[in-house]
Amino acid sequence: MGYLILALASCLILCAVHFAFRPKQISLVDSFLFFFLLQYGPHSLFVTPLSEFAGRTSSDSERYYLLGMTLTYLCLAAVITAYGFLLRDSDPAVQVIRVGDRGILMPVLLAAGYVLFFAALQGKSLEITREYVRGFSGSSVFEYTELRRELFDDTLYVRIASLTRQTTTALLFSWLMSRVRPFRFESLIVLGAAGVLFVICAMQMNKFPFAYFLTLAAISLVRDVVPGDRPTSGRLLRWLLPCAAIACVGLLFVLYRIQYRGSGLSEDRLNKVVVYRVLFCSADTLRLWFDYFPVSHPFLGAQGIPVLANMMDIEPVNATRLIPENYVPGVDTTFQVGFIGSGFATMGYWGIAAYSTFVAVFVLTANHFMNRDQYAAWAPFWNVLLLNMLFFTTRELHTALLSGGTVSVFLLMWICRSMPRVQL
Repeated sequence: MGYLILALASCLILCAVHFAFRPKQISLVDSFLFFFLLQYGPHSLFVTPLSEFAGRTSSDSERYYLLGMTLTYLCLAAVITAYGFLLRDSDPAVQVIRVGDRGILMPVLLAAGYVLFFAALQGKSLEITREYVRGFSGSSVFEYTELRRELFDDTLYVRIASLTRQTTTALLFSWLMSRVRPFRFESLIVLGAAGVLFVICAMQMNKFPFAYFLTLAAISLVRDVVPGDRPTSGRLLRWLLPCAAIACVGLLFVLYRIQYRGSGLSEDRLNKVVVYRVLFCSADTLRLWFDYFPVSHPFLGAQGIPVLANMMDIEPVNATRLIPENYVPGVDTTFQVGFIGSGFATMGYWGIAAYSTFVAVFVLTANHFMNRDQYAAWAPFWNVLLLNMLFFTTRELHTALLSGGTVSVFLLMWICRSMPRVQL
């Protein structure tokens, strides 16, 4: 019965999207639902041979998980449907207008100053970047976990890079990539600047930044080169995220081979690891939230939101670390399950309903503004926001809004738009 309800809820989401959105271009709603269904779509509702944690939960937790997913689906579908009734007719067709051949001097100079700032944080020897490069090449004396989580975590460089990776660094990277034009010499300069920017300011001993910036490069190039009023542009751009996702999966295979070089991991097991991490990991670990709360630990309330906890002078609790500490003790890791897990850990099913409704309203509101922004000058901001929809499904809600680059990118855009004669 639970699976039947979930199937109906899934159909309701698809019907709501079809009713509310028929844009010619890829939209924030397209992006959000792509990432949501990739991780929490119908394929994630069943326990499969790839599941690693489903067998560690109680017999009741699977029912609780299905109930939580049903509630999430219904809240998303309800808000999307309401948006379609209230605002669909007033939405104009989205257009991304190419504005001539804009110069490269300003973005390249700004990138140079930005890179110099991050290089200064590391020191002239660029020790952190050098160790990352050695780690990926297999020549570092340190283990992956040491490079990823232990050696440099307390450095000012890592803290600032983590805060800016999906905001100012991503915006500058997108701005540079939007200047690339085929068969032009100056494009080599821009590509070089973008590559240096990534290596010095964004790269870490982790596979995610590679996939993130590869996809951002594809979005920035295609959306800027293809005007929005061509008949084929809509179909091309709507396929952009899936095609970039396939390319990223191929990249993940390469990076996982580097990470597990010499560990004896078989080819078959490696393939399962990649498929699991892309399609099943988030939903599989989310089941642990429904097993752990509230039986083993009461719902967190304000403790689950660090900003509120600090304001109330109570100790914050990070559920993404609390869960793995109990299910995989001794392993230094976090489990990221997005707004569903953070909502449930905070307030149970009421939290899921509140967080799902908030995320849907936020995405739809942002999409509404995007549909009305016809200025190509602000394309880098929308490009980054398209990709940052991912963090709603992979990080706690407060993290997705802040360091995940959703609210912060909006604020930066509004600040830039308030300045006279600013055009990107």
